[in-house]
Amino acid sequence: MTAQILTLVGVVIGAFTSYLATAAAERAKFKRAMAMRWDERRLETYIAYTTAVKEVVRAGGVMFEPHNTGADDSRHAAAMEEANARRSVTFETLLLLASPATIEVAHELNHEVRKAMTHVRLPEHREPDGWESIGPEAMRLLNKLHEVARQDLGVSWTS
Repeated sequence: MTAQILTLVGVVIGAFTSYLATAAAERAKFKRAMAMRWDERRLETYIAYTTAVKEVVRAGGVMFEPHNTGADDSRHAAAMEEANARRSVTFETLLLLASPATIEVAHELNHEVRKAMTHVRLPEHREPDGWESIGPEAMRLLNKLHEVARQDLGVSWTS
């Protein structure tokens, strides 16, 4: 009878240990899946945000090229407005998902985009050095955003 009780206790301990190991493995698997899901969502947000910023800057840059005749300026201004609206909405998602460093750079980039929009919307408020400073600064900040976003996503470049 004692042997049967010891066997039963061994089976119970084995089952309990198996349950704990399986539960721990499932919990770890769930955490990895959730982290991956949020990383994917962050990546999608970063892509949408940077694309919208680039579209704003590109459309504005075309308007201020030396050989621009001005014939399509209203179309380019409309494209800027549309891209800026997408940028604004996407920025809200970025605020929810991004790291503090990424958010800080995105705020700086938003400031530069607002300068670009003002430059187009209100010619009387244009800065003296004009688009020549806005476009390159926006691109510099966009590159900086790429760097901090890669860090946020854990993307590293090792050779």
